[in-house]
Amino acid sequence: MHFGDASKPFSRRQRIAVTNDDELASALERMRPFFPGKPAAVLVHDLAIKGVVAIEEEEAECAV
Repeated sequence: MHFGDASKPFSRRQRIAVTNDDELASALERMRPFFPGKPAAVLVHDLAIKGVVAIEEEEAECAV
């Protein structure tokens, strides 16, 4: 029995379920032009990382 694409490495990392509500769907659609062809899961991952960086930078600017 075969599951998925054999050319992609299997990941043992823990997965996080995210509810695709109207707000998330809208955010993903707005980001599609900036990241064409990326799967939704990759967009959610990348945007979460970028969000943390943006918040940290904003906090650092407020602390000055």
